[in-house]
Amino acid sequence: MGAGERVGRAGRDRPNAPATARPTGAIRTTIAAVALALAAGCTKPEVPGRGTADVSMELSGRANAPLLIALHGPEGSAARLRHLSAFRLGAEGWSIAWPDASGRGWMDPGTDEIARLETLVRRLAGGGLVDPTRVFVAGFSDGGQLALRLACERPDLVAGVAAVMASLPEGAPCDAARPVPVLMIHATADPVLPFDGGAVARPQGLPMPVRLAGPVMSAGETAALIAHRNRCGAARTIELPDLAPDDGMRARQRTYEGCAAPVTQIVIEGGGHAWPGTRLASGVEAALGPPARDVSATLEIEAFARENLAATPGG
Repeated sequence: MGAGERVGRAGRDRPNAPATARPTGAIRTTIAAVALALAAGCTKPEVPGRGTADVSMELSGRANAPLLIALHGPEGSAARLRHLSAFRLGAEGWSIAWPDASGRGWMDPGTDEIARLETLVRRLAGGGLVDPTRVFVAGFSDGGQLALRLACERPDLVAGVAAVMASLPEGAPCDAARPVPVLMIHATADPVLPFDGGAVARPQGLPMPVRLAGPVMSAGETAALIAHRNRCGAARTIELPDLAPDDGMRARQRTYEGCAAPVTQIVIEGGGHAWPGTRLASGVEAALGPPARDVSATLEIEAFARENLAATPGG
């Protein structure tokens, strides 16, 4: 994948959606309610109210659809990430789930979030709504940490993961036998999960009532660990187009070669702890640092999911 190909993706061009794809829209429900609704033959399970174990869902309306699970960050929620990311894979026949963490964040040792996601997928697959062999997980911050954990510890559950502004905790294992595709997006000026590793920080002036797992490996160590597990060779680095020359940032992409499953890392020089391709309120940006405009995390994740879907059994 060369720099010329990247201009369309980072430049916010979106592919035309298939005319036949008609997502059923968002559904706010709980994981337990999914099973009850499916047992009753309902393809739009809905439970009024909002709880800590809720999940917003966009069902494609197709049987055995590919599924993207998007995990919010510590200062956000499923609703906020849904608005921020604005994924459009639903228009291409995907189902999308935006769960809320059930405890004090996705890495809270007092909760088993991996088991909860496994339950969600099993129940959706049991109702014929999604294909369990075509499940992709994308996460921001501690949601990205959980996505990386899935790749390292439970690769049987996912066909690929993407992590935005997230590194693995120090000492985290990544020795499961099955390699899976991984996309990582990091920023060198991240004040929360530091690019060079070390202690995790809580940004001043912002509420963050969750537990972040740290200290963390550096972004480079995280990528190298996953690349080793995926049996990769050397990495090739390219500079990405400078689409926003006035923001003082540049982005580069490291693509590992000869891998049993692809590993790609995008590094944003000067970017903060934010979803690239979006804008933040001035007070939030002062605490978290600026989001990059040379790269769109949404478009990168969508392209990553499309490219690796083809390698799945049903792709």
